[in-house]
Amino acid sequence: MADMKRVAKFSHRVEAELARASLESEGIPALIIADDAGGTYAGLPIYLLVEAGNVETAKDVLKPMRSGPISSSLDTGGAEAPPIDRLPWWASAGLVLAVLIALGMVMLTIAH
Repeated sequence: MADMKRVAKFSHRVEAELARASLESEGIPALIIADDAGGTYAGLPIYLLVEAGNVETAKDVLKPMRSGPISSSLDTGGAEAPPIDRLPWWASAGLVLAVLIALGMVMLTIAH
């Protein structure tokens, strides 16, 4: 591999590996560069490189992966899911109860 150029940056190794596999399935050799200490420092950038002559083709191959979620057979046929603007009543009640219990435990600890 001669002059290599970066075509994408990822936060997760799996995403980078999937992108590399997509490129290689199209006949574009690709290289992953990650300085994450063997996974010890997860979340550091992971770079995908290709030969300079394949940059535009590689970007075209990767474009569907970078554009958002892929539709599946479980999709609602274009209907949007209802907006979630607040927690259901039972989740709110559970949260309030958990906070009250935690405060009670703190008060008991302080009293003794």
